[in-house]
Amino acid sequence: MRRNGLGMAVLIASLLLAYPVVAGAATWSWGYNYLGNSTASGSCPSPPMPTIGWTCSGWNYWASNFIDKQAGGSICYGWTNSSVASCWAFSGNVLWSTTPADAGMGGYLKSMVYYNSGAASYLTTSART
Repeated sequence: MRRNGLGMAVLIASLLLAYPVVAGAATWSWGYNYLGNSTASGSCPSPPMPTIGWTCSGWNYWASNFIDKQAGGSICYGWTNSSVASCWAFSGNVLWSTTPADAGMGGYLKSMVYYNSGAASYLTTSART
């Protein structure tokens, strides 16, 4: 009986080692929501431009950032760290993805979207490690 218990423990341990879990893997999403001049969602550093509408992911070593924007006004979409923000301005419909390297950035970042002007935007944005 004891031999069976030891064999089972060895089998379970070997299975766990064969399928390691990736540490730190994460996805942040903000889906089909309104982003206008009075909307804030997430924890953003001080905006790089005069605006009060924004959304940011948490801090992480993000690998990519995706946006699906449906109509609306102008937004600034990209990356920020504790002192620099780098983004691309978009109006109208947009389906686009970027990496921190596209903005010449890397390390511990936040994915961000800032409202720029015009009508409200309806968007899904997500960041992945």
